[in-house]
Amino acid sequence: MMANCKQTMATVKRSVPLFLSSSKDVTGDADETSFTVRLSPPLNISDQAKKVTAFIDSATIPYSFPNVSSSTSTVIVRIPLGAGQGNSGEVPLTLPTGVYTLTEIAQQINEAVNAYLHSNHYPVLVGSWSYFDFNTGLLQTKAATPNFCSLLPNEHINRVELTLAYDDSEIDFADSDTTLDDLLGLTSKCNRTAQAQVVVPAAGYELTGAFRTTILGAGGPSWVNATFTVAQGTYTAPQLVTEINSKFVTAIQARANEDKDNPRVPAAAADAPLLSELTLEASDEVPGEFRVDFDYANFPSFSIPTSGAGTCVLGNYDAGHNLTSNAAQLATMLSLVGNYQYFSSSNDATRASFWTGGSSTAKFTAEKAATIDKVTEVGIAAPGLAHGSYSADGNSAGATLARFQVTGGPGSNMVFRPPNPIKVDVSHLV
Repeated sequence: MMANCKQTMATVKRSVPLFLSSSKDVTGDADETSFTVRLSPPLNISDQAKKVTAFIDSATIPYSFPNVSSSTSTVIVRIPLGAGQGNSGEVPLTLPTGVYTLTEIAQQINEAVNAYLHSNHYPVLVGSWSYFDFNTGLLQTKAATPNFCSLLPNEHINRVELTLAYDDSEIDFADSDTTLDDLLGLTSKCNRTAQAQVVVPAAGYELTGAFRTTILGAGGPSWVNATFTVAQGTYTAPQLVTEINSKFVTAIQARANEDKDNPRVPAAAADAPLLSELTLEASDEVPGEFRVDFDYANFPSFSIPTSGAGTCVLGNYDAGHNLTSNAAQLATMLSLVGNYQYFSSSNDATRASFWTGGSSTAKFTAEKAATIDKVTEVGIAAPGLAHGSYSADGNSAGATLARFQVTGGPGSNMVFRPPNPIKVDVSHLV
């Protein structure tokens, strides 16, 4: 920091440039928010002076005061260790003291994670990383870079949003050892599980399905209905598709003379014959909930009344193509695979309340506003020079010669030239 201190002797003005650095701090300030420098040699006032006034004429101050310090630098994480290796368990990471933007804080976390992995002989986490460029004001993506997490600003709600890029990872802002929480406004445990999952109870979930075929002795195709049960267990989306297809085919094949159907129901597979895929997306509206979009494997017409032979659909239908599944079966289907009425289009995921867990698109929104730009003012005081400046109402304001509002951002230089500087009479030092 450079400040100009002017000393007036009659008609003589002296300008004294001061270069002040926290590296010369003589107090060892614990909170790292202020520092004290003793001038050597000291300021000299002529013994011929009659009236002496000191004030700060101008100051140039680099925006370099740390927002990550010894009191705000610790975070508790769980780190994935690679395929089949689980996670690290709780690991404390300490970020270096410095002045950082939100993007740079994420970088520091990601680099600390990789330092831990490297030191303990695990593969590091590198890939595509999303970040906010504060110079351009745009969201950017960078390849082949440490990417354990991303921290992005949501300016609409004045909150930080955290995204964890890997399954089986966590940042625990609720842990008492985490001190980075207030800086980011995050106060809870942010955990991304291996995959979103559905837990089926002991009784299972009853579903219905229908297969369009010509049965023995019939003159044309009709709906063959089946009721089947998804067995107890914990399923990811691909595992549930496989289970539904398997149980559907088994139920259709259990009928008498099924081998005379034309056509016969295809063999069960991971993507056929009833469902080909379930796609999950995290709900932004209700944290912890998911929407599901399902795709049929054999339903080319997307129309129940005009369905041809070989069609496989959820639900039971009568000869008039009316849905006949009962309310309980429809409610289960709604909670498990979403709203079946949106089968005719893609990207129409609807709420499916049975699903819980993590998701690659899940975000964690801070509960409170961040305090990354917590420093709002800079003060310059000269306790050995000024016995006290005075406010407008006559009260002493201590030894402060100037107080400036912080402008700009980390890494910039702030230039202050007050139009009406605080002037302190120091004639008592003559």
